[in-house]
Amino acid sequence: MRVIWKQCREILDVRILLILALFTLLFFQLFLQILYPKNGKIFGGWANYPYAIELMKEFGTTIQVSDWSKLDAKEEELKKEYAEIISASEKCRAAGITTYDEMMEYEDKYINTYIETDGEMPEEERALGDEITDIMYEQAWELTYKLEYLEDLNTCKGSEFGMSKEEIEQVMSDWDINSAWVKKEYEDRLSRNYTSFMVIYVFDILWEDMPKMGILLSVSFFVLILYYQIRERLRGTIYLWATTRTGRKVFGRQFAACMLSCAVVGILQMIAYFAFFLKKGLGPLLACLCEPFNGPYLWCDQISYGLFFLIYAVFVFLFTLMSAGIAYLIGRVAANYIVGIAISIPVILGIALLAFRLFGEFLQVDTAIGLPYWELPCVVVCVGIMAAVVVWRLRRDKKIDFA
Repeated sequence: MRVIWKQCREILDVRILLILALFTLLFFQLFLQILYPKNGKIFGGWANYPYAIELMKEFGTTIQVSDWSKLDAKEEELKKEYAEIISASEKCRAAGITTYDEMMEYEDKYINTYIETDGEMPEEERALGDEITDIMYEQAWELTYKLEYLEDLNTCKGSEFGMSKEEIEQVMSDWDINSAWVKKEYEDRLSRNYTSFMVIYVFDILWEDMPKMGILLSVSFFVLILYYQIRERLRGTIYLWATTRTGRKVFGRQFAACMLSCAVVGILQMIAYFAFFLKKGLGPLLACLCEPFNGPYLWCDQISYGLFFLIYAVFVFLFTLMSAGIAYLIGRVAANYIVGIAISIPVILGIALLAFRLFGEFLQVDTAIGLPYWELPCVVVCVGIMAAVVVWRLRRDKKIDFA
């Protein structure tokens, strides 16, 4: 144990850790969705979750179809607030637009006319269209996205959940689904008389960020291990260990130290990601069921989003430990840093492609595959193969004698 601890201290060199910390912050800033938006106003999917959290505080994480009148009352209140903003616009009053529904009706016509005329419109219509756009996305942008969220809920009621047996049978006959597993999953989802306030965008966040986190961890592990392994080779330490039976036992402890050091760095990087997640204000969504009203369909939609997050992070972490094993093997054969880097670049690219395939839409119902949780055994197989190769290498080390 003392040898492993000593090796860990050598691997976790302060200079390397500072470089990895800086690299992690830059990677987060440049590539991860969790830091969007960088400042100010929020749009698109990001604009839905604050109101979803507000509704959860009042109704809980789910709402029954029988309680839908409460949401309808909320929608009417928001439209009244919107009408007050619209009535303050002289151009809207002149055009006879006084309510939210009238404004949206005109906005649809305006967009269609703009497309049909390729932007060639009378000046008055263009000015009114600009005024409505300003109201929707500047003056009343929060109300706009709240109403959009409620309208999405209403649209999905009767099409994504809360359907009768006859309606489900009709939908199933229209959909071309061969897998019995997938068909049952859809039927169970459509027949539910409740839905979660979960916002689909938080799944998009993980589906975009977690494969990238796999790349971040893999690169970090390669830097940690290759720097240490090749440095030991250049010093001649590896050859010295190989000359005695006692020295050759160090190889196994060295590998354990490499994996332990990578585990520490990887866990810290995952904790940093979770900290940004909480800082974004998404914490309350962790208690929601994994079944947002407008998709996606997940095999595990009856567990909480927090547990889904944890499972996701654990399997990405296990997958990246495979890359740590690969880095160890490369470090054992690379004669110098240039060779190590040259071999590592295509290997990391391969790991990145595999990470996006496995974790791009983690645990989502896939009609093409039709096999539930197929990603989990794939990760286990990848890690198992790498573990077997490393074990073979360590056993071979016991027989090598450079004396």
